[in-house]
Amino acid sequence: MGPLVGGFAAQAKGWTWTIWELVWISGFALVVLFFLLPETSSTNILYRRTKRLRKTTGNSKLICQPELMSESMTGKDIAMMILVRPITLNFLEPMVFLLNLYIALIYGLLYIWFESSPIVFVQIYGMRTIYLSREHQS
Repeated sequence: MGPLVGGFAAQAKGWTWTIWELVWISGFALVVLFFLLPETSSTNILYRRTKRLRKTTGNSKLICQPELMSESMTGKDIAMMILVRPITLNFLEPMVFLLNLYIALIYGLLYIWFESSPIVFVQIYGMRTIYLSREHQS
């Protein structure tokens, strides 16, 4: 559906209109996922549980392991964790690496297919990108 809708939008409103369509769809998906997807990070769940226990018991001395770890972390530690962890996960876990290769292959094939379709059908076969009714044809 994407190339079809994007083709009509690009022909009618210009190529920037397709970007706005993606922004709207992505924004809608973000809002839906934000409200309907539960939290799965164990550290975040533990932190929220500790926070809830502090509130219900009134004991402000309750502290959890993620809070202890965050107090001792520096900006360099956080940056290294954010930048190095995905790279090491990608190259040290064979399944993650193979899945990334597969996704890259599929993305490349789709890109070539979507880019070559207008060349083949418009330039070689002389078709139009959008069917025009008889009133709009000259």
